[in-house]
Amino acid sequence: MTRAVASEFADRGMRCCALMLAWADNIFDSDDPGDVRDLERSPLGRVTRTEEIAGTVAFLVSEEAGAITGSTVTVDAGYLCR
Repeated sequence: MTRAVASEFADRGMRCCALMLAWADNIFDSDDPGDVRDLERSPLGRVTRTEEIAGTVAFLVSEEAGAITGSTVTVDAGYLCR
């Protein structure tokens, strides 16, 4: 869908990207044994910080990312690598 929207609106100067997230610190519960166990799955050994998600969005809407469209960016502290 991201690619279709990017293709459809590119001639109007609009870009479209998607973020793929696993889980972030705003929903991580250090008292939940399941959450703590799942943390082992992250290569970075931590969850994504909400500031990192915001920073990625800020980059994608900036001129520095002007050539990025139709892409999905994964922001998950490596969680989906395993």
